[in-house]
Amino acid sequence: MSNPEQPRATQKAQGLADLLYRKWQPIKALSIFLRMFYREKDEEKRSSILNRLCDYFQIRKQLPLHYEIAKILEEQAQHYSSYDYGKGYLYQSFPPAHLRGLRNTETRIAEMQLRSYVSGKMVFDIGTNTGFLACSLAPICSSITGFDINPYCIQIGNAVAKYFGYTNVRLFTGRFEEVQEKATYEVILSFANHSTYDHNTQHTLEEYFQKCAAYCADHGLLLFESHFPGYESEDQLEKVFQILQTYFQVTKRFRLQSKTSGDRGRTFAVCTKK
Repeated sequence: MSNPEQPRATQKAQGLADLLYRKWQPIKALSIFLRMFYREKDEEKRSSILNRLCDYFQIRKQLPLHYEIAKILEEQAQHYSSYDYGKGYLYQSFPPAHLRGLRNTETRIAEMQLRSYVSGKMVFDIGTNTGFLACSLAPICSSITGFDINPYCIQIGNAVAKYFGYTNVRLFTGRFEEVQEKATYEVILSFANHSTYDHNTQHTLEEYFQKCAAYCADHGLLLFESHFPGYESEDQLEKVFQILQTYFQVTKRFRLQSKTSGDRGRTFAVCTKK
């Protein structure tokens, strides 16, 4: 029996994984998703529901992996009180597992030409979320290490990495302020993590980029992505770059033109450690 004091979204999440992935009732699942979709007013949440519906009917032999992810999402809905970037499902996509997200991982990789920068390199992914970008780059990296404050995102990322046999991917839970890595990395990924929507970031910008530089190998790269313009104004972004350039030289900078609303208008920069 559900607890009447629990939030509606939490109550809805309970039992969904068992119904959809263990009992495997696609007709009933379709009716549930459609009801959720038409009742939801928030556009991003509607997108997340639609993504989940599309993935559900494409998973086939990956059913055990999707079931595991669904159970983790249920745990997150019940126990994680901080901001949910995935809006009930996933923030990042991972096409090999038929997992859609609010942000398209392959589009981001292509537009930022990430493969050309990380090929054969040791990579450090700050705020990796579910680690789907890390898993997408794993086949061409020497190794890729990522962390995130959300333990449920890390559980999902590790489940995907294990399923696909990415032994060069290491994902762990933590906040950047407390992370203590012994290694330095040839490429640092800083994708909209110099400040965060969830207000969990405690570093100042100066402290943030100083620590990025400390983990960056000599002549290594910092690949930087801004927030979208609605959250980070041009004036704010210029102040970010002023501090960033204390530690890194910006060699390339351009505005992303992706059709995805959450990506379009962000600034991407390739920076070399000074």
